[in-house]
Amino acid sequence: MKSSLEGKCRLTAALLGLIMAALPPLAGCKKKATALTPVPVEQVPATMQQSFQQAPPEIRQSANEVVAAVEKGDEPHALVELQHLASRPELTQQQRDAAVRSWMAVHERLRAAAAKGDKRAEDALEHYRATK
Repeated sequence: MKSSLEGKCRLTAALLGLIMAALPPLAGCKKKATALTPVPVEQVPATMQQSFQQAPPEIRQSANEVVAAVEKGDEPHALVELQHLASRPELTQQQRDAAVRSWMAVHERLRAAAAKGDKRAEDALEHYRATK
């Protein structure tokens, strides 16, 4: 009985070894994800215009609202628009990346303003946390 059990253990160990040897090459098959970084807030309008110039009219209009809000210094409105825009399933990867990178920049600006006591920025961030 003991030798039968030892044989099964050796077979299991050998199979496990083969599986483990096959995993590293398979792990390299996936495309590595790169972390997105925010664009400077000053570049948000140009980034959005460039990325959404070929978008359908409804989506392009939303991108234009983001541009107008950032240019007016209305970051709370820009944050809401970017949040909605980035969640649209029909965006291309380039458009989604532009929206997310722009959202990151606007969010960071709002955080900095809130840290300095800007009530409007605090309210915008609170609204974002409540609705995410």
